[in-house]
Amino acid sequence: AETRAVLASSLAMLRTKHADLPSRKHGNPPM
Repeated sequence: AETRAVLASSLAMLRTKHADLPSRKHGNPPM
């Protein structure tokens, strides 16, 4: 169950990174 959560969070982070690359309108710090 924990692995699934980690994978989900990783995917979310990747999606956020890709979505944040073109326009950084969100105040999310780069991780």
